[in-house]
Amino acid sequence: MKKIVILDTSIGTGNKGDNMIVNSTKKALGSFLTENDTTYFPTHTVVFPWYQNFMNWRSDYVKNADYKFIFGTNLLKTNMRKMKPQWNINFFNCMALKNTILVGVGNSNNSRTGEMNQYTKRLWKKVLSQEYIHSVRDDSTKEMLESMGFKAINTGCPTLWGLDEKHCSQIPKEKAKEVVFCFHDENKAPETDQKFLDMLIKNYDKLYFWAQSVNDVKYLNTFKNIENIEIIPPSLEGYGYWLDTKNVDYVGMRLHGGIFAMQHKKRAIIVSVDHRAKNINKTNKINSIPRTELTQIEEKINTSFETKVFVDYDKINEWMSQFEGMKLFENKFENKGRIGC
Repeated sequence: MKKIVILDTSIGTGNKGDNMIVNSTKKALGSFLTENDTTYFPTHTVVFPWYQNFMNWRSDYVKNADYKFIFGTNLLKTNMRKMKPQWNINFFNCMALKNTILVGVGNSNNSRTGEMNQYTKRLWKKVLSQEYIHSVRDDSTKEMLESMGFKAINTGCPTLWGLDEKHCSQIPKEKAKEVVFCFHDENKAPETDQKFLDMLIKNYDKLYFWAQSVNDVKYLNTFKNIENIEIIPPSLEGYGYWLDTKNVDYVGMRLHGGIFAMQHKKRAIIVSVDHRAKNINKTNKINSIPRTELTQIEEKINTSFETKVFVDYDKINEWMSQFEGMKLFENKFENKGRIGC
């Protein structure tokens, strides 16, 4: 039996996209986690104060684990000196986290210069595994890691791994009469977003709003023409149940809000507002259109289209094959229940 540590990006998060990623990854790894000694630790909060790296049995447990995995999100920053990192680590509290392996992780440029500073490079080299190949969700993250001497494979985000050909064939091609949408409070464009909202009102009989992050409803309330919009339960469980009982499209600015809709067999158009959806769309073809292209979004809404997400199961299996006991995908086109949506 292996000792496995999961550095859980869904603990203490304000963004339910993190929960979607962790849930999908846990399903994908399946029995590898449930049949071994698996323990979860947070990433958004500090795992250990610096002194507990030397005098705490939990830090010894993490330090001596057979595998340490961290699941998804845009974790890899270019400047880890800033106060709000996705992974709350620094040179003094990360000793037990050495040799961590990335699973479906993305990157984010938070440096004024656009370049990674030396402190951040040294920190990543201190905590990330040099032995194992890392799983990343786009080519940009792969290139970032390889530039620092790490090995990486673009497996796509684990939330996509269940969207195989059989699943996607069950997603409607035709426009629904109603739509669920999301705004992105962290990436505001009030004038464009008002035009986007008015365009949805024009093209659908009924609008529903789902808040993926804590301040999304507050941002919605700054717009005109919202009187007839119904706000649906903000929880992930509530959103999933609601999708299963409604005939709707998803057209929205939250990447994982749209992927979750596709997991629940809903036609989705993901409106990209930053690099995340754009980078994933390059490889995985997730029906993403930039927010600035409102005419193109409207044309897509009123066009019949197939959902054909590309998932490279050969690359996923290449990454999985490093770990003894991790079950590979037996068939590219039928996951045979390995991942539930």
